[in-house]
Amino acid sequence: MAVHPSVQDKGLGTLMAMTLESVARQEGVKRVTCSAREDAVEFFAKLGFVNQGEITTPTTTPIRHFLMIKPIASLDDILHRGDWCAQLQQAWYQHIPLSEKMGGAHSAVYRAKVYHHHAGSR
Repeated sequence: MAVHPSVQDKGLGTLMAMTLESVARQEGVKRVTCSAREDAVEFFAKLGFVNQGEITTPTTTPIRHFLMIKPIASLDDILHRGDWCAQLQQAWYQHIPLSEKMGGAHSAVYRAKVYHHHAGSR
């Protein structure tokens, strides 16, 4: 995965990685691995990948590569994280202007949906 230098720092790489992670989660994948160039290690680390060390092979290229691994949380794991729900609600209120105009109505609806999901899953 790479983003052309002329359009870097616009969130495209993050969007691609998040989309691929979402597809992996839907397919039941437990972890994602990648071979990251040395200059991309920090990018992948910010996305939650853990650097497992340099990849060395008999045909190593002049550009150093590192094995990066990210565990993928299942949808059930995500849906049962009350702290993530609270963080999402806070982010919604702070960063989405519509939430202020709704006067908190979104909070009650969101809590009802979360409660309904949790109550139905027990």
